[in-house]
Amino acid sequence: MDSNLLQTKRLESIFFFYIFLFSSIIYGQATVFTDRDDYVPGQYVIVTGSGWSPGETVHLHFDETPQVCTSDHNRSTIADENGNILYDQFLINERHLGVTFVLTATGESSGSSAQTIFTDGNVRIKTNVSTAGITWNVFSGTVCSGSPTSSGGGTATTTNGTTFTKLNNTTNTSLSVTAPATAANGSVFSSWSGPAGEFTVDGSNPRIICIPANSNSGIQDFTINYVSCISPTIGT
Repeated sequence: MDSNLLQTKRLESIFFFYIFLFSSIIYGQATVFTDRDDYVPGQYVIVTGSGWSPGETVHLHFDETPQVCTSDHNRSTIADENGNILYDQFLINERHLGVTFVLTATGESSGSSAQTIFTDGNVRIKTNVSTAGITWNVFSGTVCSGSPTSSGGGTATTTNGTTFTKLNNTTNTSLSVTAPATAANGSVFSSWSGPAGEFTVDGSNPRIICIPANSNSGIQDFTINYVSCISPTIGT
């Protein structure tokens, strides 16, 4: 092969290598973010990110836990000339109540990927010790009365707890939660604690609270407080 041709090919290889290296330095690691950590029904998730290849299609996959929709949530957007992305058409609705989303963004041409997590649930039930199985009911109206529209159970823990629906005042709903008399470690029920003014204790059963609809953002923790059961000392 002609030496000039070989030299030309070497120069081309070096040129493309440095173009790739330069692009990697300029655009960096791909990222994806949402404008909130938690949403209410009726809000759109605004997705942004940077570090993508300019002009490439970036696929967005929204994975639900628990899965409430039968079809996959797959969207896409185009990175601009600076490698930034924007997508603002993912709508949170009522069926997403209590769902945790994992958003995975994947670049079609670069192969880059990034993840972020967001939720549609702001009522979290926790305990101060051990774990406790709870039962819950969701009602129409804000006073936990009448027939529940949905019911279920869960496990309250000292860390993540059980997260429930976003009780926004536009939904006109309320959540009733019943704590067990004893926690898993044998501790006995003492009281509930939580944001002042955001819950009421049932007058006939202090282990039941009602959490009415509200317009707060972010996660609100409601804690079941247990105390150790100490056997009484019997005098002789």
